[in-house]
Amino acid sequence: MGNPSDIRVSLCMIVRDEEKRLPRCLESARPWVQEIVVVDTGSRDNTCTIARQFEATVVETDWGDDFSAPRNLSLDRATGRWILVLDADEILEVDSAEQWNSALHRDDLAGFVVPVVSSLTGNRTTTATLLRCFRNHPTVRYHGPFHERVDESLHRWARNQGAGLGHLPATIHHVGYQEHVVAERGKEARDRRLLERTLREYSHDPYLMFKVATHPLVFGVDRQRSRECLERSWNLLESLDAPTARAHVFAPEVAALLIGDLLREGLVEQAESLRRRADSRCEPSVNLRTIGARLLALTDCHDPAIREWSEVLPLFEKPSWHAPWDGVNAGFVLCRRSESRYVLGDREGARADFEAAKNFDSKSANAVWGDVSRVLADDDVGRCVTVLRQRIQRAPQDRQAWERGRDLLLAWDQPQKAQVWWRAAEQSLAR
Repeated sequence: MGNPSDIRVSLCMIVRDEEKRLPRCLESARPWVQEIVVVDTGSRDNTCTIARQFEATVVETDWGDDFSAPRNLSLDRATGRWILVLDADEILEVDSAEQWNSALHRDDLAGFVVPVVSSLTGNRTTTATLLRCFRNHPTVRYHGPFHERVDESLHRWARNQGAGLGHLPATIHHVGYQEHVVAERGKEARDRRLLERTLREYSHDPYLMFKVATHPLVFGVDRQRSRECLERSWNLLESLDAPTARAHVFAPEVAALLIGDLLREGLVEQAESLRRRADSRCEPSVNLRTIGARLLALTDCHDPAIREWSEVLPLFEKPSWHAPWDGVNAGFVLCRRSESRYVLGDREGARADFEAAKNFDSKSANAVWGDVSRVLADDDVGRCVTVLRQRIQRAPQDRQAWERGRDLLLAWDQPQKAQVWWRAAEQSLAR
């Protein structure tokens, strides 16, 4: 088992009734790891037998409505220098043995982020960059009964060691979000039960309130509950002294999501107040800096907005504890900076930004941002919104086009029209 590297990697998994999916997962990982630890939480099929056929250490335990407990049990049994975490419905694809071995010999890194490509129903996919490989240390453990994460404890250990993050030269392919898989496992009923338990027992925990707010069964579905949990999380963070708050790796995401909610409601002044408070309590992140730059542009502060966009761009070049939101990439930032440059009369700079943006995201830039940027210079919000309406007619699910229309209406001091626009957006995006 495992490649010839002298660096031991332990694959750690938790499973239950996964005899259909587990063999493919283990086959994909076996060439790259030296140890497999599988914690089974009550399988009634051949899952444990299959795991042992792959020479895995199998630990059987009861399921207690808490994902962190079995995750941490797997870490307790691991002996490798690095921990690799996969679920049974995932497949590991490594770029090359040379790159894999080179990455795992890095002494200056605490962990690696890796793209996780999830297959959705209807031949759709979504990609998230997640922390799935990290150093094995007794203080690095999972937290939270659901959507468990190791980021917080690893972040503390990394700060003490002066270690950073790297890109794992691999891709993880995930099929667990396909409707037939979700239905087969009864995941929705289980997750609803865990959500209610978390709200009852962990309302004092800012991290878990953040996780409830961003859970797929809450975020974008139950907006009031999501907002309440985000506000609860932020209020708990604000009750801490600034250094302690900054040590929480998720704090910038809480602030950025709350600012986004305030913008959707047209509450620009409240959003700006929150952004200022977040500056002292959050580490820089792509999402918080991006939303901050949008706020500056909305309030006609285009010079500082351009500086902020410029400072965001380098953040895409290195691994981060904070994954950019879907659709937030260098192309998006360049298009927004292009718009501010147009407003200030720097047509040459704006054109250069737009051309550079097309290299990152030509479909989005050509379809929306380029057309909008070209008419922004005329200070004609009507023409801008018309361009966006045309885009939405072709692609009603284009969230960026809806958001851009709302932002433009707010920027031209038309909050009532912005609210009407966003109500139509919510109806369209919910279909």
